[in-house]
Amino acid sequence: MEDLRVVPASRFSLETLADLYTRTFGNYFYPALVTPQQMTQFVRTEQVDLKRSPVLAVGDELVGLATVGLRGDRAYCKGFGIVVPFRGRGLAHALCAAMLEQARQAGARRLGLGVLQKNEGAVKTYLRAGLRVWRELLSFEWSSPSPPTPLPLGEGSQRVLTIEPARALACFAAMHPVPPIWDRDLPTLCLLDDLQGLALMTGEQVDAYVLYQPAGEGAIEVQDLARVGAGPSTTRRPSTTRRKSTAAPLRMHPSTTRRSASPHSLRSGALTRDVAGVGARHPGRQDGWDFASPLLMALQERHARITANVLERFLR
Repeated sequence: MEDLRVVPASRFSLETLADLYTRTFGNYFYPALVTPQQMTQFVRTEQVDLKRSPVLAVGDELVGLATVGLRGDRAYCKGFGIVVPFRGRGLAHALCAAMLEQARQAGARRLGLGVLQKNEGAVKTYLRAGLRVWRELLSFEWSSPSPPTPLPLGEGSQRVLTIEPARALACFAAMHPVPPIWDRDLPTLCLLDDLQGLALMTGEQVDAYVLYQPAGEGAIEVQDLARVGAGPSTTRRPSTTRRKSTAAPLRMHPSTTRRSASPHSLRSGALTRDVAGVGARHPGRQDGWDFASPLLMALQERHARITANVLERFLR
């Protein structure tokens, strides 16, 4: 295309980038309005390097954006898109190539991103660029019944108590045998504003915790839900389609070993019984995550609506 340019996002104000980010999600599966304040928070908490985040321009018009977060030799793209009037012209391939090149130049050896499975065009773009499907992410949303269904808040000597996020996050490594996705990993959680927590306690010991943020109108968003020890050992693959999948990693150096290059998907674990106890629906086994019931019940008593991404550590 004539006069197609790639420009670093650092050349633009956060107001301009927030507007462009919002427009690249036009006609998407859900609204994605991003304010300058949210863009500022996003850049800070997810370590987005604006100098390495390419903006695609046609003439004087900004038509695409890919955000590149960097942590050591890892990179992650949280926002990728082309504005509606310029779709269908192959520009996504140019933007993806620019994103990968910037990650390489920054020293990244792996790049990850999240994509809805039903976003078939985006999936094809990423696969064509060399990414592969790595593991899957489930999302839940549920509302509190009226009146709430009573559930026990812990068993025996266990109690559900308010916990400072910093104390919960001190247990992060022990509670995450499988690394979480980028925006639920420790570097992000440590920087989130208004983070609150509940813990399942035995005496002074933290057995499990949930960290969450207010989301307005009585709703909250769960940012982390974890317990001491590994995930469930008995699983099966649900027959329904996942709401969201994760594409990663990118083989950034073809000369390296190809042992990790073969695609694999992690099978669904089991928050089913615990989540179903507060009104959510999801198929699958119900083994190994009883700890979540008292935590979710405690949240249900305080908040009308809860949304959560069940992270890959719940998958196997």
